[in-house]
Amino acid sequence: MQKRTDYNGVTYFYSEGMYPVRHGFSTRLGGISKAEHTKSLNLGFFRGDKDIIVQKNIERFCEAVDIDAKELVIMPQIHSTKVIEVNRDNCGHALYSPATFEGDALVTNSRGVALGVRVADCVPILFEGERDGKIQEGFDYGNSPSQIENVDFTGKTVIHTTSAGTQGIANAVH
Repeated sequence: MQKRTDYNGVTYFYSEGMYPVRHGFSTRLGGISKAEHTKSLNLGFFRGDKDIIVQKNIERFCEAVDIDAKELVIMPQIHSTKVIEVNRDNCGHALYSPATFEGDALVTNSRGVALGVRVADCVPILFEGERDGKIQEGFDYGNSPSQIENVDFTGKTVIHTTSAGTQGIANAVH
């Protein structure tokens, strides 16, 4: 399911199981940063590179995964449980405009909005919503808890999602 690919020198990973959702998990390869501790594809501001270098690296990564960087929303992360719901009005946040919010998860139900999360010592989790209420390949059970009543999940990874989407996730943290 996990594939490595290179585009214009940028190396990243993606999951075929999430097609057609455009996404990617970056490596440090393919950027223009020169400093030893940020060499190549530094995607983090305030790490020693000039902002324009980080911005260009993010644009290179976005181009590689076929995302318009102007539609990207990123934010400073703060090691919290704070979930921020964003829409098209937030495109370019913390990339082309100063950060006006911070948190540790982004959600959207708006088309044309790309979400970006940077991690160092945390594990990124990428969720996608249902497509027309159909069970997606790789997800073995349906949308109702009654469909998983007598299932033994011992030793398995369980991802629970909700058809309420953004609102459901946002409510879960309140």
